[in-house]
Amino acid sequence: MVNLNEGEPVDDALGLIVFRDESARTVAVLLNINGHPEAMWSDNKILTADYPGRLCELTEEKFGGGAIFFSADLGAMMSPARPGPGETHDFARLERISRRIFQDLERGMERLVEEENPVLVHKLARFLVPIENERFKLLSETGIIKREVYEGDHILTQVHLIELGSVQMVTFPGEVYPKMLSLIH
Repeated sequence: MVNLNEGEPVDDALGLIVFRDESARTVAVLLNINGHPEAMWSDNKILTADYPGRLCELTEEKFGGGAIFFSADLGAMMSPARPGPGETHDFARLERISRRIFQDLERGMERLVEEENPVLVHKLARFLVPIENERFKLLSETGIIKREVYEGDHILTQVHLIELGSVQMVTFPGEVYPKMLSLIH
């Protein structure tokens, strides 16, 4: 993936968790990848699952089980690279992007370390954040966006921390910028 907003950092991490049954068969593969699902780009009028759908198909074909895709940080316009001269937004491009990501996924599968009896922990934090977007404020005031606004133009949001063995996952509302994630690494 590339960052289409110049000057922003790129997050090239690929998150991967594999769940296996007692006989070592794959039950599910969780994929956490940044980048808007838009290999087909905005001029596409076909309803598709874009590269996440094809990536899940490739994963299920090779490793079995079900593949589950989670979008990582998308802010700052994390996206598949812009097409080159003469390149079109078509299924051939979608296939190339999916296979390139799948190659990274295959390398990641080779590096996995099995954990015995991982413990699952969940923590939730709710907090108020200031509304800085004037358009959001206006849409809220006129009732177009129906979301409770608290004193001082704040909205309530939440973040989850999920730990599964040595894996830590954090959920954020909206599209997180890669530079925000660099603050917590």
